[in-house]
Amino acid sequence: MLKDLQYHLHLVRRRAWKHRIALHHIDKAIPEMEKEYLHSSVRSTEIIVAIHDMKMLRIQEF
Repeated sequence: MLKDLQYHLHLVRRRAWKHRIALHHIDKAIPEMEKEYLHSSVRSTEIIVAIHDMKMLRIQEF
C-alpha cells in the first residue's frame, strides 16, 4: 500500500513537471489526495503510516 501511494504521488509530480505546473501547487493538493485515501475502504492504519512516510520523503526533498 505504501508503494502504491508513493508511486501515485510520483506520477502526479511527474505529470505536473511535464506540463510545467509548479510543484508547490501539487503540494497544496496532496492533503486532498490524502483525505480521499483515508475515506477509501483500505485499512486506516496502513494509510496513516503511508502518509507519514510520504511526508517524511517530502521533507527530505527540500
